Amino acid sequence: CKSLVKNFERTLNHATAKINLCFIRLMLKRLANE
Repeated sequence: CKSLVKNFERTLNHATAKINLCFIRLMLKRLANE
């Protein structure tokens, strides 16, 4: 059970990192367009 929770946390962190990267890229594109 504990290993499952750890795995879930790792996946969640990975997904958050991906979302952050996409968000940063979007912001950079907007800044470049202005």
